[in-house]
Amino acid sequence: MRDEADSALQDPVRRRLAIGLGVSLLVHALLLMLQFGVASLALPDLQPGAITVRLMDAPPGPAMPAVPPVPAAPLKLPDVPVAVVSPVESKPDARPAYKDVQGLTVFAYTPPPVPPAAPARRPRPAHRVSTPRVAKKEPALRVIAQDAVESAFKVPLPSPEESAEKTLDRTAAQDGAEGGSGTDQMRDEDAERARAAELAAAEEAERQQDEQERIAAEAARQQEQERVAAEAARQQEQERIAAEAARRQEQERSAAEAVRQLAQERIAAESARQREQERLAAEDARKREQERVAAEAANQREQERRAAEDARKREQERKAAEEARQREKERIAAQEA
Repeated sequence: MRDEADSALQDPVRRRLAIGLGVSLLVHALLLMLQFGVASLALPDLQPGAITVRLMDAPPGPAMPAVPPVPAAPLKLPDVPVAVVSPVESKPDARPAYKDVQGLTVFAYTPPPVPPAAPARRPRPAHRVSTPRVAKKEPALRVIAQDAVESAFKVPLPSPEESAEKTLDRTAAQDGAEGGSGTDQMRDEDAERARAAELAAAEEAERQQDEQERIAAEAARQQEQERVAAEAARQQEQERIAAEAARRQEQERSAAEAVRQLAQERIAAESARQREQERLAAEDARKREQERVAAEAANQREQERRAAEDARKREQERKAAEEARQREKERIAAQEA
């Protein structure tokens, strides 16, 4: 029972609210239709009149006296070599021509220009580090000498037999010296071969080091090329992002400019419509004032005419009464006579 009572109380409230909203919507719709000029619903007095624009010539100003030109002194330019530059062909704008139309204008997406690729740097030759060459060892000078034994006695002269023995001993000593010199020659050849092997090993090590340096230089050059390519790609990406941001800003600026222009046009149209309404209201008030004055004048003339007619009627009645009274007097006088 309580729920039914609450619903019964809420139904009139909702009904009144719905009726109020409906009336408000109808009033607003009527005002909007009258404001924006619906042809079928517009009032005849609110029709916009023709706007006439007349351009007038500006009043002529005072004529300025002609000033004779002063010849300028010739200026001597320094002799500067002029660099001949080939003309750059101007690329036509890829965007379509702007048309003065109402509303927003959407341009087709224009890809940003691709910047030219940076020229590849020439790899600099790596500084060749050469190992110090092993100095060639010169064969050591060997001096074979017999120690001289100092003695205080005098050598006795040898006898012929001793001389012969000494000669035989000298020959044997020479043969031994020749054998020793052959051994030294073999030892020198071995040392020469060892030095040649050392030189070959040093050259091989130098060649391997040069190869390693060349490989390192090639790797450094490859890394430099990759770095330059990555830098160029990063720069292109930054330029693309900047061009995209500039294009977005240009679109936003164009949209804001279009909205501002539409707002200005709407304000101008609203001002013109308000001025026209004020002019029509003033014209209507003037007409009503003229009609009121004319009505008052006609009413006054009618009152004057009626007053004159009443006065004329009263005058006629007075004259008729005067004549009747005169006739009555004459009749009485005639009867008395």
